[in-house]
Formats: sequence, structure tokens, C-alpha cells
Amino acid sequence: MTKDYHMGEVLVSALRGVSLEIKQGEFISLMGKSGSGKSTLMHLIGCLDRPTSGSYRLENQDVSTFDDDQLAGVRNSKIGFVFQSFNLLTSATALENVALPLLYRGVSKLERTKIAENLMAKVGLADRMEHFPSQLSGGQQQRVAIARALANSPVLLLADEPTGDLDSAQSKEIMAMIKQLNREEGLTVMVVTHDAYVGEQAKRIITLLDGKILGEVINEFA
Repeated sequence: MTKDYHMGEVLVSALRGVSLEIKQGEFISLMGKSGSGKSTLMHLIGCLDRPTSGSYRLENQDVSTFDDDQLAGVRNSKIGFVFQSFNLLTSATALENVALPLLYRGVSKLERTKIAENLMAKVGLADRMEHFPSQLSGGQQQRVAIARALANSPVLLLADEPTGDLDSAQSKEIMAMIKQLNREEGLTVMVVTHDAYVGEQAKRIITLLDGKILGEVINEFA
């Protein structure tokens, strides 16, 4: 795949012929300096954008040919997102934040509450369901964000700098949880990071430089 952007009259090549296969159940980290192309690649994999050339197949569907509505449908049903800044609604409780994707899908209140309660328990926050984000620590807020990302039972979890706003102890807790989801539930996970500790939690570490894959390492200790 390639991805080009126009910055005024300047053409910027963010990705330059990247070829990557991700198998079901893998845990991958994308690493590289700022401007290496890792966030652009994550946006393509997350169906937030389309490649300039090449194709992207998700579960044997060439989603690079999909229109905006179709891409939105893929994101809502197959991909869970976790971001550095949590992106929680401050006026909603933790439980309501987790249930939000189910509301958009038209799931009944009774069913989405049940699913959200189970997910809150899964991430160790059964006693924080009625708390608002301001009443939670950064690590707890990220747990809520992970639970929300799991609400629609995605086949792929994309985490963009998931520990960037956390201290080292909270970072370890969040990465342990992500590893557990991958190992115990077979969830395919991709983490985008510049943090060596976070990247080394993955089984497969891919390094990007100047829009190309510089190399990859299989981490036998992950």
C-alpha cells in the first residue's frame, strides 16, 4: 500500500509500498519515530482512511474499495479503538461510556447494560460503574476505554499509544490487560507506540522508517 498527502503544492508520501499480513490472534506492535508512517498505517488498517494505491483486505473483504458508509460499518462491527487520551464522555458514567457503541447499534437498554456490566467486570472495574471519568485515575479511565472498545465484539483491537498519558505502574497494568485479552480470548491486537517497553510486550515487533517497513522481530519472550 501507499498513502500520499498533499500539503499545499507539496506531495508527502506517508507510506511507500508497505506490505503486511496480520494473522488472526496475533499481537503486533508498530514502532518508529514521529513521521515514520506508523499512525498512517494504523489509520488504514482501522478503516479510518483509504490507501492511495494498493489494497487492504480485512476478513477476505477488500475494504479499500468501500465507500464512507461501508467503512463506518466495518469500524463499528469489526474494530475496537483505544487512544492515548481515553476519549471518554465526561458527562457520562463509566458504564454509560462502555455502553455507548451498543446504543449506536440500536441494542436495547437492558441488553447493552448487561453487556457493559460484564465488560466493566472483565477490566476489573465492577465497583466503579457509576463513577464519572473525573472520579477515576488515568489507568482506570483507560480500562473503561478498553471495555468500550470491546463492546461490539471486534475482531481487531487497535491501540494508539495506549499508555502515553499513564505512569509506569499504570502502563504495566494496561499492557498486562491487553496481553491477557490477546492470549485468553484470541483477540487480534495491534499497538502503535514509540515506547520500547510497550512495543516489547508484543509477539511481533514491526519497525517503520520513512514510510517503509525497516524490519520486524519475533519476540520469543512476549
